[in-house]
Amino acid sequence: MNHKGFHDAAIDSYKKAININPNNAQAYNNMGNTFKNKGDLKAAIQNYSQAVRIKPDFADAYNNRGSALIGKGDS
Repeated sequence: MNHKGFHDAAIDSYKKAININPNNAQAYNNMGNTFKNKGDLKAAIQNYSQAVRIKPDFADAYNNRGSALIGKGDS
């Protein structure tokens, strides 16, 4: 499986996890990481933001969102 297929499969799995538990902040953070690795910073930021809405003390998600914003040029 190529990287694109790997990323797409991972995103599908995170979406399934979120469908089961919509308050799964870790799944949103992980999906954000996958979108970031795929090069889709806008989707990554949206997922990190959802993770911190669910879990306001989620330091990793804040850090990941900040990194994505810097990468996007929105620092």
